[in-house]
Amino acid sequence: MDLRTAVNGRRIRPHWLPQPGVLDSIPAGRWWDAIAIDGPLGIAVAEQLVRNTGDDTGPIARDPLGPRPRTYFLVLTGTADRWCEPGTVPLGEGCYVVLNGTLDADREAVHWVVRPRLPELLVPQRQLRAALSAARVRPGAERWLVSRETHPGVAREAWSQGRTATLRLGNPFEAIHLPAKLVEGRIHGIKDRAAIERRFRAAGIGGAVIVSRSHDRYSVLVPPGTAEHWATPGTECLGREHPFGYLSVPPPHRVEPPGAYWLLDPPENENGLCDPPRVRMLIRDDVRHT
Repeated sequence: MDLRTAVNGRRIRPHWLPQPGVLDSIPAGRWWDAIAIDGPLGIAVAEQLVRNTGDDTGPIARDPLGPRPRTYFLVLTGTADRWCEPGTVPLGEGCYVVLNGTLDADREAVHWVVRPRLPELLVPQRQLRAALSAARVRPGAERWLVSRETHPGVAREAWSQGRTATLRLGNPFEAIHLPAKLVEGRIHGIKDRAAIERRFRAAGIGGAVIVSRSHDRYSVLVPPGTAEHWATPGTECLGREHPFGYLSVPPPHRVEPPGAYWLLDPPENENGLCDPPRVRMLIRDDVRHT
C-alpha cells in the first residue's frame, strides 16, 4: 500500500513526515537512522538500489542545495552506530535530516527520490551496502586512466586491493601539482572539504583532482602537452619528459581518506580533464600574494 492509497477517505502518511508544503528538520534515531552520501556517488547508489530492489527500495531523499547534492537513505534505527562505509555519513541519535512534506516536490529543492511507504518500509542495510559497492566501481574511469599503460593489470590489481597505482604521465594525461597552501590560502573561514571544493568549482574545475596522501598537495589532471608551456610560479606540471613523470593515482572509487583520494571525480575520457587556464584562474590571486 503506498501513500496514494485512500483509507476511510484519507491519504495515509507516516506520522513523522512534515505536512505538505513544509520543509522540516526531522530527528534521526527515533523512527529511522539515515545514511548520507554526497555528490555523484549518492546519486549512483540510489539508482543502483532502485534497480536492485524495485518496489522494496525504502525511502530516499535528496538535498540538491549544498555545495554537492546529498542523498539520504532512511534505514533501521541503530544502523548508524555500526555503519563505517567510506564515503558515507551515518546519522543517528542527535542528528537531524531536512525532509519535504510534499511527496512530489520540485527536484530543484529537497525532494523524495523514492517516497516513504506504509507499512513503513526502510532501506535494507544489506542491499544498501551492495548498491554502494556496485556504484563505487567506475569502469569508465578505470579503463581510461590505464588505457596507455604497458601493464594495465598491475594498476587494476593495486586498485582492487585499495592501494594507489603508479601511472606514467604524458599520455593520456599530465598532472599539475598545487601546494595545498596555494589553493587554500584565499579561503576565508573554515578550510573544510566543502570550502575547498567550492574554490575549485568557482574556477570552473569540476573533476580530475587528487588529494595527496599527506594532504599537502592537489594534483590536477590536464591534457597532454600542458607541461611544455606551463611556467606558473609555485606550481609544477609533470609530463612524460619530466624525470619524475609518474603519479600515484588512488582507486577511482576512493573519495575520502585514509591515503590519497579523489577530491573531484576521476575523468572517464579526455573531456573530463581540467582546462589549464582554469587552473591558472584558481591560483592567480594566491600567486600574486605569495
